[in-house]
Amino acid sequence: MPTGGAPANAGSIEGRASDNWGVRRLTLYGKPGCHLCDDARAAVARVRAERPFELDEVDVSLDPALHRRFGERIPVLELEGEVLFEYHVDERALVERLDRVDGT
Repeated sequence: MPTGGAPANAGSIEGRASDNWGVRRLTLYGKPGCHLCDDARAAVARVRAERPFELDEVDVSLDPALHRRFGERIPVLELEGEVLFEYHVDERALVERLDRVDGT
């Protein structure tokens, strides 16, 4: 998991793609050493292979406010600020949600 609140893909060409209309931004809140976070990251990667979206990974252990907000509820996956999943990412539900948002 990247350190700090910086996007995992900050500075990359891919990281700038969210300026294009229609590209969604998901945020995965977690921390290093969290096996559930690793599982969620893998699930998100599999979905990302099928559906385009930007992904920010945030280490909540580095930010006291985020640590208070999420506590032990991690991992948490948000779509543009809306919490979609806690603890476990349902890949099929994520694909359906992305399709509904994108209108595809």
